[in-house]
Amino acid sequence: MMTEHMGASAYEGARNFFNQNFPAHRPLPYGLLRELLTDMREYCQENLDWSGAEIEFRIDPTFYREADDLDHAKLGIPDNLDYDAPIWKPFDMQVWRAAGTVEAREVIFESMLWFACFRDSPAARRRHRQRDRLDGIGMGFQFFPENAQALVFLRGDRDFREIVASAIAPYLGKSAGE
Repeated sequence: MMTEHMGASAYEGARNFFNQNFPAHRPLPYGLLRELLTDMREYCQENLDWSGAEIEFRIDPTFYREADDLDHAKLGIPDNLDYDAPIWKPFDMQVWRAAGTVEAREVIFESMLWFACFRDSPAARRRHRQRDRLDGIGMGFQFFPENAQALVFLRGDRDFREIVASAIAPYLGKSAGE
């Protein structure tokens, strides 16, 4: 009982801190978004490479590119930003398919929790290491910094969100007392 309360408190504390520091529906500062996406890329590689699945992050450059000098200073946008780098490129619709829009902060916060659960799921590890490799399966997020939204993209013949959800669902049920 005490651990459940402490777990909920830790979760709520982390969530509240994240919500205070990551604006909802407001322009995303360049430095914050760059740092979060760099960390998320590393986090996803560490937690998902064993499965064969790939997660990609992109940023729509329009907002930063068209910002005036005052916004450049306020949002921390460097003058020498290399918009030819791969992170600024749109997803190739010959390879990827659009799968909806979500709040950018939900991508960051929820993805870390879901991917950590997927990584630690013994059944998922056995299944996807040995016989059901997820090579060719991918999920991508294109961030739109002007309103803190992200488009979700999927690659491959299966929906990576469904794969993760089915792998962790039995463990979520057990922890909920089912």
